[in-house]
Amino acid sequence: MDKKHQFNETTEDYIGSVIQDEWNTGSQNLQAEINDFDAAIDMLEGVRSSKNYEWMSDIDLGEFVSIILTDSSIMANQYFQSRDFVDVYVEDGTEDGKAKCRAAKKLINASLNNRKINHYQKYMRARLINSLMGMVWLKCWWEKETRPEIIGYQTITKELDVDVYGNQIIDRFIQQPANVSFQQPVMGQVPVIDQFNYDIVSPKDVAYSNNYCYSAQDKEWIIIRSEMTFEELKKNERRNGYINLDLLSGKTQKPGDKISPPVQTESEKARMQEEQKKRADKSPTKPYTILERFGWYWAKVTRRDANGHPQLAEPGIDEHGEPIKDAELIEMIVTYAVSDSNKVLIRFQPQFCRTKNGLTYRPLIRGLCYIHPTKDTGLSDGKYLRDINVAINDTFNIAQDRTMLATLPVFKGNKYSLEDSSHVVIEPEGIIKLENPREDLIELQIKDNPVGAINQIGMLQNQSQKISSIFPTTMGQLPGQASTTATAIAGSETRTSARGNYKSLTIEYTMLCEFYWILLQLTWQFMDEKTAVSMLGGDVYSYDPETQYTYIPLSQNIEMEHNKYRKLQMIDQLVGRVANSMNPKTPALLNKLLVKAFELLGEEYSDFKDALLDENAPVMPQGNAPTNMGMPTSNQSGVPMSTMEMGTREGTSQGMIGRG
Repeated sequence: MDKKHQFNETTEDYIGSVIQDEWNTGSQNLQAEINDFDAAIDMLEGVRSSKNYEWMSDIDLGEFVSIILTDSSIMANQYFQSRDFVDVYVEDGTEDGKAKCRAAKKLINASLNNRKINHYQKYMRARLINSLMGMVWLKCWWEKETRPEIIGYQTITKELDVDVYGNQIIDRFIQQPANVSFQQPVMGQVPVIDQFNYDIVSPKDVAYSNNYCYSAQDKEWIIIRSEMTFEELKKNERRNGYINLDLLSGKTQKPGDKISPPVQTESEKARMQEEQKKRADKSPTKPYTILERFGWYWAKVTRRDANGHPQLAEPGIDEHGEPIKDAELIEMIVTYAVSDSNKVLIRFQPQFCRTKNGLTYRPLIRGLCYIHPTKDTGLSDGKYLRDINVAINDTFNIAQDRTMLATLPVFKGNKYSLEDSSHVVIEPEGIIKLENPREDLIELQIKDNPVGAINQIGMLQNQSQKISSIFPTTMGQLPGQASTTATAIAGSETRTSARGNYKSLTIEYTMLCEFYWILLQLTWQFMDEKTAVSMLGGDVYSYDPETQYTYIPLSQNIEMEHNKYRKLQMIDQLVGRVANSMNPKTPALLNKLLVKAFELLGEEYSDFKDALLDENAPVMPQGNAPTNMGMPTSNQSGVPMSTMEMGTREGTSQGMIGRG
């Protein structure tokens, strides 16, 4: 018996063909970027896949790895130096605005410090992909699991068959029935998992429209490819609104009239080619390829919520793809499970992510490494370092082969004297039998002069450092030339800091600002009230995701060490100047300066912020320091006594005591 489709089968097949065509086209449009990314991954792993020279030597000097890992360490030190990832501000300077900022900051930092979401690994992976490819994609969602628990007790009152005196009730108009009360537990769903989460989308698992956009929200459509087993689909069936799962089978053998998982998904094939890893043949579960499309599509809304927002919909096109009557072009999530050439529609749902004001948004984010003037794929370090890295390794391996040829003995011999053996064995106490030793076998002299190759490698390394703005001193090395001055070293570090800050600002404005915004919106829409109170405390009532916040990375995180020391010196000078002021606000200003200094000093000084100056203490007037401390004075002007005057006063004092 054939299984029944949720909607018209021909219409479902047509929508599937559209999504498959969009995926194929979008993937082909990104093929050049994917090839550059694959080449960069090979360089990161020390594989010379792009080499132009190959003979005996095959060594990767690791110049590219040194630059990328140093850049990654700078990123980690910038972002994870403190447990506070961001400061939140609003232009409104009122107490209400400050309370909203405090609640938003507390929520963002608490969510990202949740160890269950693995923020450190995901963020560093995102930044590394961003550096190698020029862009990175993130997908956000909300996780919630509940369990039944007793959430309170309800008082139940029950009438008895006797009156208040214990007598059997005969006439209820005269006798008052006795009552008994008892506590009945009230069951409810208590959240066990109630958290924001996100993950990095592999560059090969995303395709999108070709229009230039500044945000993922502005793309015509975006398709995310993933893998899910039949068991995972059934587990998330209610949460994601999956349909047509009865057309699928979790088994690859004897599936009947259902569509079984493929032997290998496209992602598995790619992993086997790159990493030589495969799924166990006898694994009880096999995944489907899942194509999830975010974008506008024709739909006929069948149910709306109280605010008129679409909740359920069915395809708004006919079998030929033409819009039908009452169809609307709305933001949809359309998902297909793919097995080889077979596709099954498993989700046709209006976008459920909405802001506090009811506007839809996609839980997708795109971050850039550098801004490209004509392509919204961005610019990357990996692409421009590839050719130089290939040249460095090729030059070194050519010089290495030449040096080995000059080092190992190579002979030229008489053609007729070596007829019995074409190889010459050289060993201790060994004898090479020749008729004419002086002429039959002569060592071939090969000159080696790698100086030119070494100079060329140095020039190429210098060029790679210019492109990446990662210099030897940044990588913990000494300068390439002994004559390099300390001023030049400090200047190069400043340039490295400027480039690093530029990359940090780009990722801040293209990815993190939208990331924080989506985090706040998802929390507003899905977080349980009890979870919000436990996380935010009293600030929960000030929480507002629609406020126009300004997200600023913590200044101590984006500063290089020498810049921190310079700021500390300036703060120290300001403290000395302010401390002598008799203004009542002096302690408050000193506290702000000290807090800033403690933040720049790092995490180990954070405890000092609890022992600041008392801002309510009265200001004590300061008098002039007394002159000639320890010397008696002659008068009120502070003129010191002379020796004669001191003796006279002392004698007079003793005489008066004797007469008394």
